[in-house]
Amino acid sequence: MPIGIVPDEALAAELRRILDNEDTQFAAWSLRLFSNDLTPTKDTVFADLVEPTWAGYGPRTLTPAGWGAAVIVAHFATSSHGTAAVQWTNNSGAPVTVFGLMYLDPTTGTLRFVQRFDAAEIVPVDPGGTIALLPKFTYRSE
Repeated sequence: MPIGIVPDEALAAELRRILDNEDTQFAAWSLRLFSNDLTPTKDTVFADLVEPTWAGYGPRTLTPAGWGAAVIVAHFATSSHGTAAVQWTNNSGAPVTVFGLMYLDPTTGTLRFVQRFDAAEIVPVDPGGTIALLPKFTYRSE
């Protein structure tokens, strides 16, 4: 069976439909970190991931209206949530290694996106240390 593609001119519109969901009424996603040494696959589910337990850690809400306009580069559409990085501070008494992030639909428990950080980014967050990232979502057609 032939496989179809989404042309570049439609990628931005399709990404906007996914993220700014006024017409679909999906719930805002929550941005979360995971601290278990897992390399996600297409079969990964929320229950496979372990969130940090330090005091002060918690999910961050990614409202649909917070996603910016999509930018198309090399056949990929990317949108960022806001312009400032989201930060968490390790308020525990021990270092905690964060291996990646996820976007979760909290109303259904469905993982919408999961990413393991690059090897150089996987380092312990010392007590009092912070981890900061700018949420992004990329959509492509193959």
